[in-house]
Amino acid sequence: CNPQGFAVLHTYYQGSRRLSSSDADYQVPIQWVGLRPSHVEALLEEEKLPTNVLQKLSSHDKRKLEKFTQETHPFHSNEVVRASGTDDWRYQELLLMQETGYKVELEALHWVGVDYFVTWLGELIGAHLEEETDDDGVPYII
Repeated sequence: CNPQGFAVLHTYYQGSRRLSSSDADYQVPIQWVGLRPSHVEALLEEEKLPTNVLQKLSSHDKRKLEKFTQETHPFHSNEVVRASGTDDWRYQELLLMQETGYKVELEALHWVGVDYFVTWLGELIGAHLEEETDDDGVPYII
């Protein structure tokens, strides 16, 4: 749950989109399988996560978020993406991170417990596997 992690996701997303224009076999539906601001908010509300794991966004982080939340950014300005609405939740997550002003490392989930982390990650990946399959019905894993 930090802007740098999203930057990595975006790099892969844009890379696969560029390849898809030349050959559809290279297109990979990238999914954000990781700790999101909404997950952190829920854990804080449930008092499962201590506030000392929150890290204030740096000026560099804030600039990255500002860049990613601009309407002219390629991640949002693509007509197909906007028409489908598929990436709107990612945009909302970025806005939430901007609004809260903090980031959290994935390791913070160890405060909740190792069992929680393993269960949470399994459920998250399982949900994505149900959503994303190729033309033959084979699930994508990232």
